[in-house]
Amino acid sequence: AGDAEANVSQMFLVSPRTVQRWVTLWENSGEEALQDGRSAKEASDLDPSILLSCPDFVFELRSWIKEKIAKGGKNEEGYLTIQQIQQYINDELLKDEDVVPTEVLDMHEERYHSREISRMTVLRWAHKLGFKWADSSAAPFCDRHEDEDVVSYRKEWVDAMLSLKPRLPVFNELTGKPEWPNLTPGERPLLHGNHDEAILYANQGSRFAWVSNESYHLKPKGEGTSIMVSGVSVACHGWLGLETIEPKTDGTWSHINIMQNVHKVLDEFEEQFPGCQLLLTYDNAPSHVARRNG
Repeated sequence: AGDAEANVSQMFLVSPRTVQRWVTLWENSGEEALQDGRSAKEASDLDPSILLSCPDFVFELRSWIKEKIAKGGKNEEGYLTIQQIQQYINDELLKDEDVVPTEVLDMHEERYHSREISRMTVLRWAHKLGFKWADSSAAPFCDRHEDEDVVSYRKEWVDAMLSLKPRLPVFNELTGKPEWPNLTPGERPLLHGNHDEAILYANQGSRFAWVSNESYHLKPKGEGTSIMVSGVSVACHGWLGLETIEPKTDGTWSHINIMQNVHKVLDEFEEQFPGCQLLLTYDNAPSHVARRNG
């Protein structure tokens, strides 16, 4: 009975206690008493179940909100808002028949005389789907390193890297020079390049300095002008494709800069290491990726 009450509670987005009261009304007086005994608030809470009873609708809505939250809750216009969620529902989800069947949308329109969802309804849905407006800086970190899917992906990645190891040079501990592997005909030596970046500030430095008893050095307030340095480090060579930008004027390093920098790195690599191949690795940073077109 407990599992059944939990399932009904989740389906209609009401508390288990409300479900228990419905059961009692049904057993004592039947369906009519159940309909009449529902409070106005309960009826209002049940109304959204027309759309929230569609698994595809709930899945797409929840996934979209989670995706926005995963990006820090920000977009081009600032923090994610209820109005933006409302716009996404009305302009996209409700117009997709694969997500919301036409007959379900017709039932919704018949009851509310409109196909659009109000802002207050969206706010209520957001809370019922497990989201809330809160201090994001206090959000706990979710460690998924040992989850099954993460472990499986990590094993695939490690196996792929180990398969390439015979083609990588080994560096002599005494001389620091690379010792190239013996390869079969047709194989090419492989060099590993790792992308990295750093932001440097004009007023960056130690808080401590030599001072006299008569005077103190007044440090400027704020971090000052900054530059971002980005490039690919290759162990046997150094840096390839070094570039600098000013975040305050040029913005932060984005996927557009990454793609432009890749061409520069490959041109320099082919010029300095003819006959070799380059294995590039990048940080899994949100600013490094973009949605594919189409």
